[in-house]
Amino acid sequence: DYLELEDEFFASQGDNIITIGNAYPFMSSVTPGIVSKIYKKDSLHIIQMTAPVNPGCSGGPIINSRGKVIGIVTAIAPSYNGIYFGVDIHSLYSTIGSRIEIME
Repeated sequence: DYLELEDEFFASQGDNIITIGNAYPFMSSVTPGIVSKIYKKDSLHIIQMTAPVNPGCSGGPIINSRGKVIGIVTAIAPSYNGIYFGVDIHSLYSTIGSRIEIME
């Protein structure tokens, strides 16, 4: 089975989420968290969350309470304890889709 993408950006501050990744040296870790803040720049949504991001988890899905992917885990703020980020899946999909069209 595959994870479904949310039809549109569907997240708000305070929403429950989970992330799935492969936190080194462990495999298949699932971590709960909360959306702390959403930053918007043009059509890009940056999701600040409390779900810890460890080495190996970047690129894993961020899943909302409806069980659908809303983003991809991307980074931590190394100077600040407990601040983690993801990017809206639709922003990435738009970027990847346009690059695929260019390559074809």
